[in-house]
Amino acid sequence: MGGPQGVYEEDRFPFLKAEKSLTRHAVATEQPVLGICLGSEILAEALRSGVRPGRTFELGWKPVTTDPAATDDPVFSHLPGEFVPLHWHGDVYDLPRDSTPLGSSQLTGVQGFAYRQRAYGLLFHLEAELDEIRKMATAFPSDVRRGGSTASTLLSEAPKYLPAMHEVGSKVFREWASLL
Repeated sequence: MGGPQGVYEEDRFPFLKAEKSLTRHAVATEQPVLGICLGSEILAEALRSGVRPGRTFELGWKPVTTDPAATDDPVFSHLPGEFVPLHWHGDVYDLPRDSTPLGSSQLTGVQGFAYRQRAYGLLFHLEAELDEIRKMATAFPSDVRRGGSTASTLLSEAPKYLPAMHEVGSKVFREWASLL
């Protein structure tokens, strides 16, 4: 899941070493993996993709365009051509080698990827609830400012996007769980 850490900050957050090791093992043994936000960055790095700070901090309700390659993916093929999830990230990554791109946004070229239809990395959030968003905005006000928003704007827009986001999330999580 997410967190304020950068995947490249092992010196400040030593637990990242174990997370990366576990992820590499899961990929090597073809176990299903679903990484969201920081989790997708850990997965991208485990697949030897470069993870780095993005040009801007992407925060708020912004559309993701589903990549045409995702139409053959068992988890993403059920999604519309565009959907609006919650974004809350400052880092980005390159598409890992041998991976399928799943989507992009105006600010971020790789919003998600699938590796061998077993490991999925999603930079955006489909799981967030209003109370969690409120807690995140309270805990990380500097992120909200860096993202060019305010807590009140983020929260007031949530009811407009949460129902459709949860519908997309239910499809993604159900299809991913079928891999188990």
